[in-house]
Amino acid sequence: MAYADREKAALAKLEEQISSLEVRALDAIENDREHLAMEASEAIADLEAEAAATRQAISTYSNELLQLRQCLKESEAQLTELKRGQRLAEVNEKAIKLRGALPAMSKTDLEDAADTLRKLQTRQEHAAATAKAMTELSTQMRAENIDDRLAIAGCGAPKRSDAESVLARLKAKQQPKPDQSKSK
Repeated sequence: MAYADREKAALAKLEEQISSLEVRALDAIENDREHLAMEASEAIADLEAEAAATRQAISTYSNELLQLRQCLKESEAQLTELKRGQRLAEVNEKAIKLRGALPAMSKTDLEDAADTLRKLQTRQEHAAATAKAMTELSTQMRAENIDDRLAIAGCGAPKRSDAESVLARLKAKQQPKPDQSKSK
């Protein structure tokens, strides 16, 4: 969770920098300082790419945290079930002892069986979690890879802003001054 919080703080800082640069770039455009506006646009494009990567990291951390919570919930349920089974075994053992029919090795055999059961369940949980994670990663990586290849090939909108598109967007945002519109 600390990693996700750190990434969220970094994203907020990036968004603040982008906003500040956009305001300054618009001011540079208004003052006919095109070269400064282009430099700001390049910086904005880089910051937007970093912000997108940070959002992806936050999403990954959130998904992992969700899976860990689910695994913990399932483990707690299994532990409760094991404790319930242990109590039943203890009650059965005491009942047998009361009847005087408990052989000396039965207690050890039950403990060994419980240990074996716990180990098997732990292995099964681990195998299931690993299989699930591998399936999700494979599907996600394949889709991202195809999406990236399509974007690079020019199919659809580009995945990363470039300086020219940022500058064009900033110019579109620019409100013409009353004096400028009269003189042009």
